[in-house]
Amino acid sequence: MKSSTDVMITMVTALFLVGGISSLPTKKAVTSAGITTATTLSKAEFTPAADNKGYIRMVLDDPQLKELAAYATEELRLRQQSPDLSLKGIVFALKQISTSNNFKVTLVLTKTGEKPSQSLLCNVDVVVDGGTNNERRLSKADCIRANIVSGIQSISSDGTFQEDADLAAAIFAATEFNRQNNSSSLTLLHYTASDSLEMISGTEYKLQMQMSDKKDQVLLCDTNVLPRTPRVLHGVECSASAGRTEKDDVGSYNAADVKDADVKETAEFAANSLTERQVHKLSTAAAGADDRLSLVKVAKAWKKPVRGIQRRLRMTLSNEGITEPSSYCLAVVFEDRLSGEYELVNGPGTTVCSSTPPTA
Repeated sequence: MKSSTDVMITMVTALFLVGGISSLPTKKAVTSAGITTATTLSKAEFTPAADNKGYIRMVLDDPQLKELAAYATEELRLRQQSPDLSLKGIVFALKQISTSNNFKVTLVLTKTGEKPSQSLLCNVDVVVDGGTNNERRLSKADCIRANIVSGIQSISSDGTFQEDADLAAAIFAATEFNRQNNSSSLTLLHYTASDSLEMISGTEYKLQMQMSDKKDQVLLCDTNVLPRTPRVLHGVECSASAGRTEKDDVGSYNAADVKDADVKETAEFAANSLTERQVHKLSTAAAGADDRLSLVKVAKAWKKPVRGIQRRLRMTLSNEGITEPSSYCLAVVFEDRLSGEYELVNGPGTTVCSSTPPTA
């Protein structure tokens, strides 16, 4: 087993844990015509967007966007073994400001011989590596079935597409409903955006912490704590503190007092979460508990408000192969402007589903 000074812990994705949603269809996972509803690559194949750099919208007729959409479609054909899958249009796209290497795109796909009511909507993440080869990788794809004849407002009767950020959020919400209920068979029949609000969801902290093990070997750990429900660590990296150069490039963050009560409480959460992960990692390697990490002190701290858009979506869903609605959902979705990621907002008056239509 490697010593603690060799430990390198990297968490490249934040898994947003949300509570179960009531009254959703509970049909077990089904693969329809070779198309699965969620595709996520392994950690080794995934390159995350850089921290502290936000995303901007792309115009739908951008030549680079069209090329990336064609690439993503081909990747989905290969992975799903569906050679008759074709790209019908693009409805939303984001590009990372700093690197221009990370893209989030919403696609409408169809299969030869299928009815428009059986089309596929996908949110995909595409990473373009720099260099002479300009290599591209599809890092994530979340897809749902949808009725594009009458249910998708961004598609005109003449078949043209309009930009629709609400549809990207609706796809996210529907795929989350599928995951929470162990189902991959929901079809989006209809959705409307009842309200959207620009807001600050909380404070994100960037911490540089000194950690030690029972042998008094010291590590320097950098991490971000995101104000999710529950909170999550993001971009954790630990290495031996000896000879380590402390980070000074913190982008849009402002310095925070390491003695501040909120900073201390956040650091304790981060240290406990990191320790739990390390204990699990060591236990799987048949190591002893003496190697677990503990917090020595917070060396530096920064903070910034997390800004984004909260959308309220009313969605009508059905089980696959059934034309009649089976669930009527109010989905409250928060879009983080920095990361381009979505989160379902849970609590009274927020995300809820019912088997009966709303009365108002």
